[in-house]
Amino acid sequence: MTAICTDKTELNASWNTVSSAWLTRYPNPYSLHVVSADVLERYVDDEGRLYTERLLVKQGRLPRWASDLLNVNKSYILERSVIDPSKQELKSETFNLDHVKILRVIEYSRFIQSSENCSKTIVDTIAKFVSPLRFGLGRRVQKYSLKRFQEQLSSSRRGLLYVIQQKFQPS
Repeated sequence: MTAICTDKTELNASWNTVSSAWLTRYPNPYSLHVVSADVLERYVDDEGRLYTERLLVKQGRLPRWASDLLNVNKSYILERSVIDPSKQELKSETFNLDHVKILRVIEYSRFIQSSENCSKTIVDTIAKFVSPLRFGLGRRVQKYSLKRFQEQLSSSRRGLLYVIQQKFQPS
């Protein structure tokens, strides 16, 4: 069983600004659920691409039926990103490290400079929700997670724009 969410967004900021803000987007007032973001590895390869791997710790409330199963309020997320200045492309992949016997969430995002306006950035996101649970419970977990992801996606974009305004476009 797999549920999928896709999203395409245009940000009113250049790719250079967005890719710089991406690395410093936490904390911001739209991501209070992110407790920490720790860099595990970062390096530049021979072609000038910046590779980053981070561990994100998030907390939040679960629905009652899920809290009975998990009895936790934190989740550990691995985020891998590659920033390629020559292609003006940022690719990221995030996935949960815990609770995978209940739900696996994998999110892919790609940020590229708009071909029509260099002061805008296009963001394509695909998120997959996979649950091995049976007897309808897996579908219920996926449906809830998909709905929460869709609700949080706009908040995530607002958080990134907030960081851009605060750090890269101060008034």
